[in-house]
Amino acid sequence: MFSLALMFVSCASEEGVQTVTVDNLYSLTMPAFLSEGDDLNEDASLQYYHMFKEFYVVVIDESKAELNSIMEESGLTEYTNINVDDYTELVGSSLYESMSDGDQSDFTEHTVNGMPARFSTLDGTIDGVDIYYEYGVYEGADTWYQVIVWTLSDRQDKYKDQMKAILKTLKEERGQRSKPAAQ
Repeated sequence: MFSLALMFVSCASEEGVQTVTVDNLYSLTMPAFLSEGDDLNEDASLQYYHMFKEFYVVVIDESKAELNSIMEESGLTEYTNINVDDYTELVGSSLYESMSDGDQSDFTEHTVNGMPARFSTLDGTIDGVDIYYEYGVYEGADTWYQVIVWTLSDRQDKYKDQMKAILKTLKEERGQRSKPAAQ
């Protein structure tokens, strides 16, 4: 009887969604079966996964002001005060370049909770493993966001709808990062 009850609770937690808010900066809604992690990407401010389902989600957020400073210091002034298309071009190729036999779709234009966004899919091999990605780039008020969702290529049909749905849920909570004090 106990194992039956445990199985029922386990199945119940497989359904539904959860919304996670990070540092009052943004929120993301994803399947409730995902658990928080901390070893998927060192630059990610959000990391959730389900190891047995091979389903992973990370969000990378980057201050526009910090990116501008880095670009100016590096002499790459063409990448200061950029728009969502420029940022997509700047960061969009990094996943593709990490793959062998990669196939990337063109980025498509979207608006997600008032933010300009660009979505793409990638399918390829990393370290001998075939992986499928759904990828989004977003322009917030003072922050750039990347939402990366992936699974094994042979599971893409099973999870594709959930993966696409996650990309459409990113929401800025306070609209902007704390601004540095005037000097």
